Amino acid sequence: MHRRVAVKAAFCTGAAAAQRRARASPPVMASVPIGLHHRQWHWFESFLKRPSMGMAIRALRHDDDAHRGWAVFQHVLRLGCPVDVRLFMTMMMFCRRHLPSKAPQVLRTAVSVGVPVSNDDGLFCTFLSACQRAGRHLLDESIDVYREHGPRSHDVLFTLAHSCRVAQRPGDALFLVQDAIENAVEFSERLLSIFAACCAESTKSANVAEQLLDVIRSRRTGAPTRNHRVFANLVKVLLAESRYSRAISTLDLMDGIGLPPTEGLFNHLLCVLANADHILQAFTVFDVMVARDVLVDSTALSQLIVKSTRLASLRVLDKYVSKHPDVLDGYVACSFISAYGRFGNIALAERVFHRIDSPDAPTYNAMVVAYCRAGMLPHAIDTFERYHVADRHPSACNSALSAFARADSIPRALFVLHAMQERNVPVTAAALCSLVAACARCSDRNTLNMLLDDARLRDDPALVSAFDSASACLSVAGV
Repeated sequence: MHRRVAVKAAFCTGAAAAQRRARASPPVMASVPIGLHHRQWHWFESFLKRPSMGMAIRALRHDDDAHRGWAVFQHVLRLGCPVDVRLFMTMMMFCRRHLPSKAPQVLRTAVSVGVPVSNDDGLFCTFLSACQRAGRHLLDESIDVYREHGPRSHDVLFTLAHSCRVAQRPGDALFLVQDAIENAVEFSERLLSIFAACCAESTKSANVAEQLLDVIRSRRTGAPTRNHRVFANLVKVLLAESRYSRAISTLDLMDGIGLPPTEGLFNHLLCVLANADHILQAFTVFDVMVARDVLVDSTALSQLIVKSTRLASLRVLDKYVSKHPDVLDGYVACSFISAYGRFGNIALAERVFHRIDSPDAPTYNAMVVAYCRAGMLPHAIDTFERYHVADRHPSACNSALSAFARADSIPRALFVLHAMQERNVPVTAAALCSLVAACARCSDRNTLNMLLDDARLRDDPALVSAFDSASACLSVAGV
């Protein structure tokens, strides 16, 4: 009797606190039915009068006060009442609703009294969802409890992996893939999807990604996955860790299960391979895309053009663009012009340039640089003067400055120089050296002195040497 009074006093203390909280939050209490507290106290008092597992379950189902619920659970255990999994399942559901921080203690108590936790998916999944409600700080304990007592089942693995993602620690779920394999868990599309997502959101997860691909390849799934996102995530992981051959082989795997790779996956793979200088493999993927009539997007195509090391390869890509003119945007045009310029094939660069109806500034820049590289200074100057100074790129401006200087067109070179300085466009020492040399050739002492007076132009050793040489030449010539 004294024990019951003490417990009731504890409940009353909790109730008083709850009432104080209620008074502080009138909008919430306004929506609570009038008879709710009466019903909760009815079940609580019934439990105190006849404490048993059944009465405890009823009290927990009808109460929403964390302190009272926890006291009911502890009291029925202290009394030594016969209990089984039903009490712990009810208490775990109560924890999920009102007291998530106590979920690990409830589960460990269940284990201590002989409840077969390792065979109960429902109880363990409820435990995991309760821990998830508590926030990130219970994730480590969730994983520890799983390692000790968790069922190696589909639903438990999925729920724990989901908890890791919610806590923004997807890498902590990767060990579950090996658990699933060792325990012959069926890899449903749902389970594959969350494991693949965890891989994509983690670092150093390529080994696990390969495990998942091996599972799919061995047909150890309930049915072949129809989810393109699974493969996109796994390929992303393989590419991030430079496992290019394995990423390419994934395309064959997808074909083998009747799920052709998407245009986006093809283009992502092509772009990464080209950027990593795996040109032969990139062209292998390109050939497959062409054979399947999969459109190569401008980003991937530009990357492949820039990285191509053979003129014949550029011609293949140029032929593709001729058949798919919509792909020829500014990025692709610039890439072609720059690439043809590197090979010294100005005719092909010009052909691409003239196929653009309204060339933008980067396209003009690329053409100017190509002309300068080929020594075609009049063409570079003419192209440079076709578009507004404000749109000019630093590389094109410096190329034009050099071109004007090498053509001994000092006034136009100075116009470009002043425009660059007004817009804070960096001027290279090489371009300035060309202008200084032009001053010497043209016996233009005034311009040379003006350049010498500009403190910004006297910092580079090569430029200082150019000034000295030009001054000496003009002195010898008597200028």
